[in-house]
Amino acid sequence: MAHRSRVVVALLGSLAVAACAGCSVDDAVAPDVVTLAPSPTSTRGAPPAPSAPSTPTPEPPATPSPTDDGAPAELLAEIEDQVFALANDARAAEGLAPLTRMPELGAVARGWSQALADAGDGISHNPDYSRQIPSGWSVSGENVGWMGETRIVPAEDVARAVHQGWMDSPGHRENLLTPEYTHLGVGVAFGAEGYYLTQNFAAY
Repeated sequence: MAHRSRVVVALLGSLAVAACAGCSVDDAVAPDVVTLAPSPTSTRGAPPAPSAPSTPTPEPPATPSPTDDGAPAELLAEIEDQVFALANDARAAEGLAPLTRMPELGAVARGWSQALADAGDGISHNPDYSRQIPSGWSVSGENVGWMGETRIVPAEDVARAVHQGWMDSPGHRENLLTPEYTHLGVGVAFGAEGYYLTQNFAAY
């Protein structure tokens, strides 16, 4: 029997909430893709006390070393790079400005993906991400995805599968294509149940 990977995606963000208010955990939007209902919490218009955002700088390359569960750190970094590139490819196709990669957003995204991988009991949103990302934002959002592939597979396979799941879901697609967003952080983790991916968006 052919091996199949399951992809599950979830979203959070003020624009996406309205777009996906009727989604449920059972709404299949593509083969092996499920869109989870987003949190009703809006992240527009009530950011933490403003302060000057840190200057985005390129994320340093990951040190080539295995993670505790056996996935090479360079593989996870490559998935993050490809997810970021795919996001900007999708925006370019719509005539939108590219997002700038922000290490601080990436750290929050990576921390949440790792928490999900450690728990191994499904995906959910980080209830505190809007307080964990650098202050000064005007709009923020989050996409979360999971690929139930427990083998080490090429980075491109993971990145493209989850990105396509997000693009096939109206709410996730809206997060990716929101013109107001200026910055993006991507975090990937690997656990016993597969690959966990988080995108944190913000406008600075």
